[in-house]
Amino acid sequence: MLFAYVLFLSFASCDIPSAHKLTVKLGYDLSLAEKISSGLNLIDPTSEESRAAVEDWLEEAMTHCQALMWHCSLPTQVTLDIRGRPEAYLDRRWTAEESISSVRQLTGDDEETNLYVFFCADPNYQVCKV
Repeated sequence: MLFAYVLFLSFASCDIPSAHKLTVKLGYDLSLAEKISSGLNLIDPTSEESRAAVEDWLEEAMTHCQALMWHCSLPTQVTLDIRGRPEAYLDRRWTAEESISSVRQLTGDDEETNLYVFFCADPNYQVCKV
């Protein structure tokens, strides 16, 4: 209870905008393409059909994220502005904890994007079914 009170006091002393736009780019690796493709009985995770299935799955995930960012309990509504198609890195296989430095290099000098989100199907973190 004390933590929540201190947190509230720190926010009470600053101006928080009522709305904000967050530009986002998405990327995924071969492990996610394989996971989604196998769940749909698609043989080739690098095919255009698999890419469309991954993009559909990512769109659904981002719809849920958007709903959370507009939750009535938040002082700021954050609108996710997804830029372009998700980038498929089908020559790479990432893990959640060990690949952060390698994916950081993929962002380049992009100054217009606020957030990059890279997806993988890390076997150490299988908490949901696709």
